[in-house]
Amino acid sequence: MKPEVIDDKIVGLGVADMKAGLMAGIMASMVLRDAGIEFPVTVKYATVCDEEGGGNGSLCAAMAGVKADAVVVCEPTNYELIVAHMGWVFFQVEVSGIAVHSGLKLAGINAIEKAGILMEAINNLEHRWLLKYKHLLLPPPSSNVGVIYGGEAGSTIPDYCCFKTCVHYLPNIMSRDQVIEEYTNAIYERSQGDPWLKEHMPKVTTYQQGNPFEMELDHPFVGAFKEAYQDALGRDVKLAGSPAGCDSRTWHNIVGCPTLQYGPGSLEQCHAVNEFVTVDQYLDAIRIYANLIVEWAEAEQ
Repeated sequence: MKPEVIDDKIVGLGVADMKAGLMAGIMASMVLRDAGIEFPVTVKYATVCDEEGGGNGSLCAAMAGVKADAVVVCEPTNYELIVAHMGWVFFQVEVSGIAVHSGLKLAGINAIEKAGILMEAINNLEHRWLLKYKHLLLPPPSSNVGVIYGGEAGSTIPDYCCFKTCVHYLPNIMSRDQVIEEYTNAIYERSQGDPWLKEHMPKVTTYQQGNPFEMELDHPFVGAFKEAYQDALGRDVKLAGSPAGCDSRTWHNIVGCPTLQYGPGSLEQCHAVNEFVTVDQYLDAIRIYANLIVEWAEAEQ
């Protein structure tokens, strides 16, 4: 889709997530070139696919040996510098029952109602996490039931129900294996208290996972970015965390590169109708990226 400039906004599909960020990075290199400034470092652009589907594009790039002394992921950050994001695990829970005519309800087992019991157990686990785990830059861990289906008709007791959830968890103080174990145990332990579920245990599986990310704040690359931002905008950048994951986890956790997330636009605009980035955010990102190329080269000397 071709973007349009409407008033002070660049409007178009994917402009915030993250075409504007990609173009701002490329334009930063062109600004330095057109100004006659010799590139003090080598600048690479990893324009990969499938970030939304789990990050396979960056994983393939990493497996092919792509690496850098420092990485900026150009996802939208609304003038903040993202130095951490949450991890996530998607769960699927399947519950069985006995189907009968609704007029004979007592002779059947309603799988949807049994699933509701398990959702309550998950909510209780989430509340325990809220009390136990805190992070200065990120929201507390959470669980969301995003999909539920089961049953054939209002006149039939459903013998099957499936619901799917997403758990977001914190870096360093929580782990994927811990989340999977505690989530599964919460469901199984609650099942032990129900005569039907105890004998017909629900099936719990995971179908997508993404690790969290957290950058070391004392790294020179963070300092170089702060200087680049200050020089471009005349104010200090705010450090923040993101509830949404991105390819930062691959470049930092797997490839081992110092990694930061900064880009024009905001998370609220991602996947939104009439998605937009303001013109000012786009132009400011170009200035910040261009400054960062120079600042990082000086920091490495």
